[in-house]
Amino acid sequence: GGIWRPALISILMVSGQYLLLGFSLSDLKQVHHLNLAVGGLILAVSQLGGGLGRVLTGVISDRIGGRQTPVLAACGATAALMSWVVALMPQAVPLAVLAAIWFVYGMGAVGWNALNMTWAGESGRPEHSGFAMSSVGTAAFLGSAVFPPLFGALVDATHRFGIGWGLLGVVLALAAVLAWHFGRTAQRAAA
Repeated sequence: GGIWRPALISILMVSGQYLLLGFSLSDLKQVHHLNLAVGGLILAVSQLGGGLGRVLTGVISDRIGGRQTPVLAACGATAALMSWVVALMPQAVPLAVLAAIWFVYGMGAVGWNALNMTWAGESGRPEHSGFAMSSVGTAAFLGSAVFPPLFGALVDATHRFGIGWGLLGVVLALAAVLAWHFGRTAQRAAA
């Protein structure tokens, strides 16, 4: 086991959470020409999706025997897919469609966090679970410090949000593949 696996997933997955929160309003205003009030509503919808995602990930994980990694992989894949959808969307998109996209995006990009912390707490001996969870939480801060400036610099250099969202999708897809791989490796080791 070891906490390096959930720590790595945290570093990668938090990119989606922070970039969704940090850049959605600018994208919705500049690319889709929404005013800040309407953009704020769309962003709030993503947070509702994230809240629901945190509940659903726990329910699904419990239903499949307490395994977190397949559910984390699904969150990463969902967030990656929505990143690519946002990257490729035309300027004129109906509000209801934008709301639905940001809701699902939030489910994947925000919904993973509590489940990953649970995985961290269960990755070592029970008497070290507090240290494991706090270490993985610290790893998430590393990701939240690295990815937003990179995204911002990329958008500034290209004058296109789509390129930033597209590359974010690659990072989130990598997180999904790694979470899936870590889960398969753990299952084989337990067998």
